[in-house]
Amino acid sequence: MVTQILEFLKQRTQFGIKPGLENMLALMGIHENPHLTYPVIHVAGTNGKGSTSSFIASILQEHGLQTGIYTSPHLVYLSERIAINGTSISDDDFIRIAELIRPFAEAHQLTFFETVTAIAFIYFREKKVDVAVIEVGMGGRLDATNIVQPLASVITSIGYDHIEHLGDTLTKIAGEKAGIIKPGVQVFTGNLPEEAEQIISQIAAENGSNLISSKSDVPGYLNRNADLAVRTSVFALEKLNVAIQGDKIQSGIQNMPENSGLNGRFQRFSKDGREIILDAAHNPDGTEALVEIYRFFFGDQKPEIIFGCVAGKDAPAMLANLKSLTDSIKITVPSLNRGNTTQLLGNQAKEAGFSVQEFNSFDEAFKAAFSEKKREPLIICGSLYLLGEAFSLFSVQKMVKFSPSGLTINH
Repeated sequence: MVTQILEFLKQRTQFGIKPGLENMLALMGIHENPHLTYPVIHVAGTNGKGSTSSFIASILQEHGLQTGIYTSPHLVYLSERIAINGTSISDDDFIRIAELIRPFAEAHQLTFFETVTAIAFIYFREKKVDVAVIEVGMGGRLDATNIVQPLASVITSIGYDHIEHLGDTLTKIAGEKAGIIKPGVQVFTGNLPEEAEQIISQIAAENGSNLISSKSDVPGYLNRNADLAVRTSVFALEKLNVAIQGDKIQSGIQNMPENSGLNGRFQRFSKDGREIILDAAHNPDGTEALVEIYRFFFGDQKPEIIFGCVAGKDAPAMLANLKSLTDSIKITVPSLNRGNTTQLLGNQAKEAGFSVQEFNSFDEAFKAAFSEKKREPLIICGSLYLLGEAFSLFSVQKMVKFSPSGLTINH
């Protein structure tokens, strides 16, 4: 059964990204609209969706609510995407619900993301969650998650990513993200560029939706995402008639990694006495934020960097940001690289001014980093797929509490 389900899911990946809500609405209608049976906080944005969603879920959990969270992508295990109070969906539940929706998925060529989103919606109803935090996959307006009727909508940031689907200007991208705004539903935003803020404010006004901008100058993108999460959580708790407790908000922020199992957001480990930093930076804004938070903790100390990304990303801009930290870099590409090559990425790194070492795999790059007996911090960034390989290689045991799963697929 496990093999059959994994093959079924892999078949979904051939359909790529298909923006649109028709299939999701039809499938959820067949199953009596599980996504409408619990309050939802809907989170979109170019960067910061995962950490903001996890902060919100952690705060609500600390207040005693049975809190579901749906995020993407996963690093190693499929079950990372779907969790309640920090406990991931079991293999048995994942397989059972996948089998339930499989006939429709095959008949209507559901994508991988649509399929897993449907599993999450049904699972949260089965477990009678008090509230669910749902992260948008890509964009917003035509994203598979955008069939929810949320308690609050959150837009964390706007930057250039997925321009082939969302548009090549911040105004166009903001318009797609703002598609999650529903009539009369409260909207929270993080630090946004002026042109993006204008279009989102306009769309909120057209929908009669109140908008609260959570601009913050605190250092570190995680701290700014936490500020946005606190504002959103306070609103949600009030709407859910739950007494707000300052100490629970604080513990929700502090305990977020333990409560949510979120990995790869300036995540720091030690191996053989050397600091390793895994960061989900996968676009120019993400690497800019990584540089900022690295400087906050390490000042002018130069790190060693392993960088790899998939095709279609603005690697030159990401590398230009990272160049401000150090002069040398190790280049590889994730196993799932979508047509990118180490040679192409290596040439782009050289054009950015780096001294470059190229490796055929992350495994080789990582082993080289430790064979040199260097002591500076090691940053691994560029793609969540690359981080997944890092976890698989040296720290997957840290995920067992949250994802005791055997189901994995590189997507």
